[in-house]
Amino acid sequence: MAQESPSDQHADGSYIAQAGPGGRASITVSPTPPPPTDLNRRRLLSKVRTFRITDELESSLRGTTFIELGLQERPDAVIKSQRDADYPLLPLPSDMHITPVYDRADEELLILGAPGTGKTTLLLQLTRDLLDRARQDESHPIPAVFNLSSWATKRQPLGEWLVDELHIGYQVSPKLGQEWVAENRILPLLDGLDEVVGEHRTACIEAINTYRDEHGLVPMVVCCRSADYDALASSIRLSLRNAIVVQPLTTQQVDDYLAIGGEKLSALREVLQTDPDLQEMAATPLMLSVLTQAYAGRRPDDLFSQLSSVKAATDICNLCRANAPSSRTQKSVYTPASETLALLAC
Repeated sequence: MAQESPSDQHADGSYIAQAGPGGRASITVSPTPPPPTDLNRRRLLSKVRTFRITDELESSLRGTTFIELGLQERPDAVIKSQRDADYPLLPLPSDMHITPVYDRADEELLILGAPGTGKTTLLLQLTRDLLDRARQDESHPIPAVFNLSSWATKRQPLGEWLVDELHIGYQVSPKLGQEWVAENRILPLLDGLDEVVGEHRTACIEAINTYRDEHGLVPMVVCCRSADYDALASSIRLSLRNAIVVQPLTTQQVDDYLAIGGEKLSALREVLQTDPDLQEMAATPLMLSVLTQAYAGRRPDDLFSQLSSVKAATDICNLCRANAPSSRTQKSVYTPASETLALLAC
């Protein structure tokens, strides 16, 4: 194979030619900088990771023991298109992560669950995986988390609201935001449908469905508390491929979690094993976290008396109030969540 002559060789970038000793020329090639659009994409990916993963997910789970949440499909909660008529419903493995569930739903998923079951935690875990995909694949849409609570303020078409929220929450210029939304380069991860004022919740679902009609098969995830979603008229459903419900923790999961805590949580573990009411109370990550914070290190005799009194309810309510986030609405500058409770309360 013939070698390229020096005159045939080329490189992209900026060139600086200098005459060296003996009259020889040296050429310095500076790489061509990425176009502004690529820079903006990288910056938004970085901001979403910092705001949502580093500051929110990782800080809230730091120092805690991870519990794999049980998931159950609930296809009746969404409006499926004709293409989904033969969608196979298979049991979800107990250890199935949220990202394969999202993939299985063709990137169109509704996440339901009771308060404190960890819906937002799942959404942020999915966000982390999608950020990795977007970093590796330039054609992948940019995953960005938005809280729907602010939608009720103006009740705009969802595309306009996304542009505003990109500007307010991630400092994306309205012009660039409009371009990205119009070209389906944003992957909306919508949290807090239950936080939309009740009288406007139906209109919010209609706005989401209209957006999906206008934008085709755009990926999307929505989170909502089950009770608030089920309180809507049966004809009001999100147009998505599938829905899942986050399941309560099993008695075995709770016992395993407390066992890892060792002596510090041994008394609480002993009490829970004999009290069905407390077992039911501890069936969400939120309340399990509250109980461990309120009663770690206590003696069994003390716990038996305290947890059977009104004081127990007061202690737990006070702890929830002290740790619960004042609001999950999106702000221009994010701050870390209030440890585990702030995130698991969602």
